[in-house]
Amino acid sequence: MTSAKYINMADNLAKVTKLRNLAIVHLIVGFLLFCFGIAEQVVVDFWTSVAYFGIWAGILVSRIGRLSSVTCCTQGIVNV
Repeated sequence: MTSAKYINMADNLAKVTKLRNLAIVHLIVGFLLFCFGIAEQVVVDFWTSVAYFGIWAGILVSRIGRLSSVTCCTQGIVNV
């Protein structure tokens, strides 16, 4: 019976690691979108630059990454 408990813990650890890596990827992609949104403001004259689309997308994706990194991995519990 104890071996099933350890297998379950190993599965949870693997899920936590995958979710943490996904949160880090979200943070990186959000930062890149934010940077490209600023560059778009300077270079491109199109409706997306007027609406600050790249900047808003970068902020939202970064916020999702930050929230998922905090909430998915609290106390080693997987909240999927």
